[in-house]
Amino acid sequence: WGGEEFLAVLPETGSAEAARVAERVRSRVAAYDFRLPRGETLTCSIGSAGFPGDATRTASLVDRADRAMYGAKSSGRNQVVAARDSLSLGLIA
Repeated sequence: WGGEEFLAVLPETGSAEAARVAERVRSRVAAYDFRLPRGETLTCSIGSAGFPGDATRTASLVDRADRAMYGAKSSGRNQVVAARDSLSLGLIA
């Protein structure tokens, strides 16, 4: 999607299932022993959003997921934040 970000489209997958898939991805990344040159730690912050519950237009859906991802980063990294949860937590407007 850009830089160090990627986008996954999960057709026929509801918001709750998408968040579960995202958590499986995040936990697999966290468990993998990446050999980084200076011993840095790799984290995986994921934002998820579903159609039509979180947005009804493509651009809005991507924006909601992106904002949720930044909410995940700003609230500690290495976690999944769903768009609906990020609103209730006050992470995104």
